[in-house]
Amino acid sequence: MVTKQDLINKGLKLIPISDIDIEFDPNETEAYDLTVENDYTFSTFDGVFVQDTMAIYHPITNESQEEIKDKMMNVKTATSSYSVNYAISKEMSVGLYVLTKDYSNTNSPFELLDENIDRINDPSLNVIYKKRQTTAGKAIFNSCLPKDYEFVDKLVDKKVANSILYDLVENYDEKTAMDATSKIKDYGFKFSTISSPTITMDNIQIPNEIMELKQKLEGATTEEAANLLDQMLEILKEHLKNTGLYDLVDSGSSKGWNQPMQMLIAKGVIADTEGNLLEPIKSSFSEGFSPTEYFQASKGARHGIISRVHNTADSGYLSRKLAYLLAHAEAHPTLKDCRTKNTLSIRLNNDLIKRLKGRYVIDKKGRVIPFKQEDYSDGDIINLRSPIFCESYKICHTCYGELLKRFKSPFVGIVASQVIGERSTQMILQVFHLGGAAKISKRDILNDIIENDPKSGLKKE
Repeated sequence: MVTKQDLINKGLKLIPISDIDIEFDPNETEAYDLTVENDYTFSTFDGVFVQDTMAIYHPITNESQEEIKDKMMNVKTATSSYSVNYAISKEMSVGLYVLTKDYSNTNSPFELLDENIDRINDPSLNVIYKKRQTTAGKAIFNSCLPKDYEFVDKLVDKKVANSILYDLVENYDEKTAMDATSKIKDYGFKFSTISSPTITMDNIQIPNEIMELKQKLEGATTEEAANLLDQMLEILKEHLKNTGLYDLVDSGSSKGWNQPMQMLIAKGVIADTEGNLLEPIKSSFSEGFSPTEYFQASKGARHGIISRVHNTADSGYLSRKLAYLLAHAEAHPTLKDCRTKNTLSIRLNNDLIKRLKGRYVIDKKGRVIPFKQEDYSDGDIINLRSPIFCESYKICHTCYGELLKRFKSPFVGIVASQVIGERSTQMILQVFHLGGAAKISKRDILNDIIENDPKSGLKKE
């Protein structure tokens, strides 16, 4: 891997990409070599960049350059109404998490001014900031935000941080949002460096309570094993509280609790290459497998490898076929409402309520109104305007929703094929990354049928 220092040692100069001016010369045959360096994590459905070489195409005409700037520099993404094109993750997440934790420091609070913020390296100190007694860490985090932004007095993990980025992009001008985001990024890196959370030998010493439950895994059914693993995970979380490993996982910096569970508790339930569930493996990676458990675990690893080899090709083919199929699905450039009377009757749950921002519903008086989250609760039934029932050849803006304004393109079918195709690929790769470990979901089928049938007239309690 080539580092920044390696480039400097070779006498190469690093300059911001914004300072590069490339002029088109039809007689020039030699290519340019550009290395792009940035602190931000690009939101690519967890895509991995492995220093591949790729071409850079430079638009020639002024019109094409302006179009590229408008499309590629747009901070709002087409993925959903709640996403932007950059995100807080990895080290930044755990740095902000450590910064905004509640501490039990007993020092007498002192007044902290904005000009002294950068001198503070201990987030646990009690301070008075903006006439409010809080921790130095929370004061530092709030100093990044615009002056009229509501004081954030809670633990900031990856999810909270990215929801704040969304608020900044939606409600403030671009310069204000970018300045605040840049400060948040810098403090995230700074305090992840200061705290340096990691896994230690102490973390490997798990409580006896877990060891006793582990013995019950041998010979347990899949459902019994799932319940036992859930119980052990809760005990492990409590055991790891206020450790570096807990901060890494709970902040959203790592991939969740599944990997620590395999490392410290048990490999758990795995599936073979055909998807059949095998007997649970009670040993963890930290204590080592018996020969029999090792061969069983290898079936799960093989499942991950074969799934990646076989199914990523199918997923890519699905993306291509979706693009062919949906290429003609376009939004109308000007038609606001096709005035269709047909709607989708949907019973809401908390997840759906969050995802319906920007869509339109028909109220009891027959009026078309925007969907507002605060007006609905879990179990309510709505009549949703949907592209399925749009009476225009090209989808009207009311049936499609406000998401159209975010990605500034009428080709909604191509956008849908890209999003669905990328998600399907990542779901396949998840099996590989978890070493074939099975993810067990407990479902109440009868309750699911009742909840998802608007005609049942039953509201979830």
